[in-house]
Amino acid sequence: MAPRAKPYRFTDLERWTRSQLLVLKTLIAYLPGSGLGSEFKEALRDAISKLTGAEVDVWLDSIGPATGKQVLAKINEPACLVTVGLLPSDHQVLLDLDLKLAGMVVDKMLGGTGEEADTARPLSSIEKGLVGFVLLKLLHAAQTVLAEEQQVALRLKHISPNADEIKEWMLSQEHVVLGFKIFLDMQVAYARLVIPHEMIRTQLAVTMEPGGPMANRRLDRLRRNMPRIASARTTIIVEVGRSALTEADLDGVDEGDILLVEKTGLRKAEDSLSGTVECRVGDGTHGVVRGNLVELEGGGQGVEITAIECFPEPDPAQQDVEQPEEMSAQDAVEGGGEEEQSTHTRLRPAGTSVGVSHGVTQAFSRRARGVGGDALEEPFNGEHQVDEDEQQYEEEQPAEEEGEQQDAPAEEPGDNLGETEGLLKDIAMPVVVELGRIKTSAGDIIGLRPGQILELRRAPNDPVDITVNGKLVGKGELVEVEGELGVRLVSLVR
Repeated sequence: MAPRAKPYRFTDLERWTRSQLLVLKTLIAYLPGSGLGSEFKEALRDAISKLTGAEVDVWLDSIGPATGKQVLAKINEPACLVTVGLLPSDHQVLLDLDLKLAGMVVDKMLGGTGEEADTARPLSSIEKGLVGFVLLKLLHAAQTVLAEEQQVALRLKHISPNADEIKEWMLSQEHVVLGFKIFLDMQVAYARLVIPHEMIRTQLAVTMEPGGPMANRRLDRLRRNMPRIASARTTIIVEVGRSALTEADLDGVDEGDILLVEKTGLRKAEDSLSGTVECRVGDGTHGVVRGNLVELEGGGQGVEITAIECFPEPDPAQQDVEQPEEMSAQDAVEGGGEEEQSTHTRLRPAGTSVGVSHGVTQAFSRRARGVGGDALEEPFNGEHQVDEDEQQYEEEQPAEEEGEQQDAPAEEPGDNLGETEGLLKDIAMPVVVELGRIKTSAGDIIGLRPGQILELRRAPNDPVDITVNGKLVGKGELVEVEGELGVRLVSLVR
């Protein structure tokens, strides 16, 4: 007997505005190149361990939007609220430290066992001084990273037991809140970093210098992610030239007509072609490969590459981000690639594209195979272990057919990623959000009828699977973005 069913409607989804979503993308795009990753995390752990003698670990537990009112509602009193300024700008961030954590750190530094502190009283002047000393050490570590390409000076402004001093500033704008779990020996506490939207839009929209530390870290991360998408197939289009035709011109075209090819570097002499061509990867909007037409052994033709040019990105400060109608639901779901629409917030800081590279002597034939696509940007968080569901997912994937290109290693010696990275943005990668999978047989498939119910065997709030290029990359939870459906990554498959 078929199960009784009624139409299901998603209710009580977490709600986001498009403005919040765009700001969050800017922040997550900044993190991979910023240096605030695994090495910085290790530096923080070492600094706290040396001062306290305790084993320390830090996990990024959550990232989400919040109004000033929502932030203030979650502040316990008494509290340990740390305001940090970013000189020379007027921007500042708020660090809300668990009072229990502050008490444990102080007790450890004074030779105690680090047992849970009394959270019913504020820190004394001496305790506040010790906490400030630890924070100065941590800010120094962060300053060392940020000073590589950003002229930013971190300043510990004050430590407050309540929100009175920051209330007006907090209510005047929206924020992104990063929630951390702090492990101190066997104790667990929390910390929240509150970053204003305006600071993310301006201070974090930095230009990456080609060959600089931020650009190099970004390329290293792209190499690590390359196995996920290296087998993706795309098309390289070799263009003879381009011509501009109006709709009236096209209406008048008939068989036997001759169209003049403009913007071409080819010459035809008798039965041969020679000259220069342009090759475009995918949709070809972010870069072009230039080359000379050559004759191959056996009579075929190929293109000898002479230059790779990636077009510069527009300045995000000049983009009109207040046009949400141009952003589709697919944009909200994917969240990992860049769109060519100039009205969208950049998913990585501007200036990451490279210029023309001359003197390349590689050659490929007309049947040259494509390269991988745009890698996912991963937020800075703790390592994710593959669970049983993910293991089962991998086992369900069919083996690649013999002769198909295998996944590339994490890093190819002598690769040209620094010059060709921009071309990857022209390769469309299918990002699929799976609500569930149903095991069935061929006999069941041919018996499918309209009105039949397929049971998903999942709870409405269970995580959904996110795949890229047919491979599981993470799990997410459904959210609402101004009436449309989105998905937020909650874990990544490493």
